[in-house]
Amino acid sequence: MHRDNEVSAPASGIRGAFLCGAIIARFAIPAAFLVRRPPLGEPVAIRRYSSALV
Repeated sequence: MHRDNEVSAPASGIRGAFLCGAIIARFAIPAAFLVRRPPLGEPVAIRRYSSALV
């Protein structure tokens, strides 16, 4: 079915990359909806620097 030529190797790599992206998205998108948002009106603390750098 697949011919061993210069096109089949990059094509299978691209196909594999899309498959990996689809698997990651399958879990990441539903997980994003499970993240709790802070109540409205409550300030959100944003840290500018990592604790490892301070």
